[in-house]
Amino acid sequence: MKVKLKSGKEYSLKNIGRDELDDMIDFMDINPDTGMPSKPYKSMTFWIRSAVDVKDEDLMPDKMSMEERVELFNILQSKYVLGEEIASSSK
Repeated sequence: MKVKLKSGKEYSLKNIGRDELDDMIDFMDINPDTGMPSKPYKSMTFWIRSAVDVKDEDLMPDKMSMEERVELFNILQSKYVLGEEIASSSK
């Protein structure tokens, strides 16, 4: 599956297995007082590196604007968590 950001950049998503998805979700250490991730930037980068098949160096998270990172992270969350898409079986 490919996703396209408002900036026009396109990203191919990896086929995420259940174990990988669990690792991605567990990485988001939620602060019980705020309900937000304790390390939001690390979480976004981890999710992007875990879920996006990046072959072009210009599409790496460190070359993305913050707006692009947030947009892509929100797309990934919608796809894998909020929509509870069924992950492929574990390897």
